[in-house]
Amino acid sequence: MAKGQQKKSRENRKPKQEKAKTNASNPSTKPGSIKELENMRNS
Repeated sequence: MAKGQQKKSRENRKPKQEKAKTNASNPSTKPGSIKELENMRNS
């Protein structure tokens, strides 16, 4: 066989599971964080 045609004996790896990316542009949805932002605006 030619160099580039050698059969690979190595098993293919499974693709990594994609993580749900959190959108950095979205404000945090944790309760209480919105109140803190309101307090900062008012002062």
